[in-house]
Amino acid sequence: MTCSKCNKELDEKEFYPSVLKRTRKDSKCRCIECERQVRKDRGYAKKWRDSHKAERNAYAKEYDANNKAAKQFRRYKAHLAIYGLTPADYDRMYSDQQGCCAICGEHQSTQKRRLSVDHCHVTGDVRGLLCCTCNAGIGNLKDCPSLLLSAIEYLEKTS
Repeated sequence: MTCSKCNKELDEKEFYPSVLKRTRKDSKCRCIECERQVRKDRGYAKKWRDSHKAERNAYAKEYDANNKAAKQFRRYKAHLAIYGLTPADYDRMYSDQQGCCAICGEHQSTQKRRLSVDHCHVTGDVRGLLCCTCNAGIGNLKDCPSLLLSAIEYLEKTS
């Protein structure tokens, strides 16, 4: 067999048995000596990454500072992905609701933050976009309609 790294023609005993099973006809088979060197090099790279962690973190911090919009958009996309949405889906929902909270009707422009994605905690289905106050309100009442009705009755009785 030929080692794909050193190109030496070697006996099968010069290769790891597990490698032989996987790659008997594969040309990407490395001999024991070359495989050890590759593994050693990988260890060196990890050690280098670990020893230069502060420099790497400083670079990442500087990159994010210079590319705030890109960082915010990455985080925004990742957050929407939790609910199975894309930015285009959010924009469609936003325009369907005319930029207003689905409960109180306040426009997003009056809010400090963008409208939150409201979803059912049991099924995961997205219900709509809410302002932070309304989202927290129904969340604190455990998304339970009977608790919401009790709160309405309480407010009507005590007001």
